[in-house]
Amino acid sequence: MKKRNSPENPLMRIGQGSGFLATTIGLRFKEDDYRTYESIRKVSRGRSYPYEFPKTRKLIDGRIPPGWVKVIFNG
Repeated sequence: MKKRNSPENPLMRIGQGSGFLATTIGLRFKEDDYRTYESIRKVSRGRSYPYEFPKTRKLIDGRIPPGWVKVIFNG
């Protein structure tokens, strides 16, 4: 996906259930300030999980990842 993304023709994630890290600033905190990320995670969910939070599971049939579009600007 990284190879196909460019400023001239950006890739955008669309659709329902694209996940906590993809739709919030959570990924930035997870990478740069893990303590803040943990605080956000605990406040936003209010419960603990026996697996790594967040965890999204999707099942697809085919080779194309679901939920992505390539923006093409004309002229």
